[in-house]
This record gives sequence, C-alpha cells and structure tokens, in this order.
Amino acid sequence: MIVLEITEEEKRTIVNWYEHIIEESSHFGKAQYIFPAEEHLIEKIKNNKETKINLHDFEIKFIINWMEHSLNSKYGPSVYFLPGEESVFEKIKHLVRRIEKDEEKLQEQEKKAELEKSELDKLKIRIEQVSKKVSEIKRYTEEKKNRSIDEKISATIQLRIELDEMRKKLKIK
Repeated sequence: MIVLEITEEEKRTIVNWYEHIIEESSHFGKAQYIFPAEEHLIEKIKNNKETKINLHDFEIKFIINWMEHSLNSKYGPSVYFLPGEESVFEKIKHLVRRIEKDEEKLQEQEKKAELEKSELDKLKIRIEQVSKKVSEIKRYTEEKKNRSIDEKISATIQLRIELDEMRKKLKIK
C-alpha cells in the first residue's frame, strides 16, 4: 500500500475527474464501464476524513486513468490544468515514480536471489561431484588393500593425478 497525502480540494478534484468520465460516457453514449473497485475507491476518497489515504497500486492506476481521460478530453487537443489539478497531478506523478523505483528494487532483489540460487546449485553440484569421487576413492582403496607395495604406490599416484584434475575442474585449491 502507498500513502497519498491530499487536501480536501484535491479529493474533490479526483472525484471530479471520476464524475467527468461518468458524465461523458452517459451523455455521449460511450460504453465506459465502471469497475466496482473504482466505485469503492471513490467512496474511500469521499468518506476519508484524514489527509492521508492508503492506496493499492491498481487504485493509483484508476486515478491516473481518470486524470488522463479528464485532462485530455475536457479542453480539446491541449492539456490544461484547472486550479487544484496540477497539485494532484504532481503528487500522482511522484507516487508513480516511487512505484517504479519499488518495482526496480524488487526486480533487482529477484535477480540477486536467482543468482544466489544459481550459485548455490553450482556449489551443490560441485559437492556432489567431490563426494562421488571421495566415495570412489574409498571403495577403490578398500578393494586394493591386498596389493603389493609397488601396486599400491602406482595406484596412489594415479589417484593423486585424478584428484588434482578434479580440483582444477572444480577450481578448488
């Protein structure tokens, strides 16, 4: 939720934008559908006695839609602000910037979490590879306990070479 601080005059401006859409759609026969959430938002604005209103992102989008529709259709091809409209416009614009920044932060956090998960998955794979090799070494050494000393030395050297290669692949020092 986002907090919008507005004066009584600014509340009336938002309500006027909404009513302009209703009036225009009924007057000219345009099929402008009003969502129940829009009606709920208008009641929320009208009945709020405080200067702060808690709004969801979608409610801010409704207000922006009312504002754009009202400002772009009232005065022909040019956009003009009546007294009070510009202050609401600036506050809404500020909220939109804040929402965009929050969305950017969220995307950055998601990318970071994905990267961390990816690194964790790579580390798990490395651990599994090392564990598998250690198990092979243990099994191999158990099988070869009864060999001669020369065979044991030769096998140990070969295992050491394989382990060094594995460390190089896994970038383990």
